[in-house]
Amino acid sequence: MATDDLMTRALEMVGDDGPLSVEVIHRLTDLADVPEPMTIAEVADLLDITPHTLRYYERAGLVEVARDRYGHRVYDAEAVRRLV
Repeated sequence: MATDDLMTRALEMVGDDGPLSVEVIHRLTDLADVPEPMTIAEVADLLDITPHTLRYYERAGLVEVARDRYGHRVYDAEAVRRLV
């Protein structure tokens, strides 16, 4: 989900009721439709960011990503939610 789409949905959901919170954003990111596990390319496409940015976030410690037996990154729903 692109950042602009997420923010539009968040602002529509909040309206005049109060400030945007992390909880509101988490509720908006319904990950039931997200396939698991996802590759770095799939997550980059979903979030409209580059794989390079995802690798940077991982190096910076913002998200932990599991690896498969070949050493490729495997993103689960929780990792995607954390990135959102």
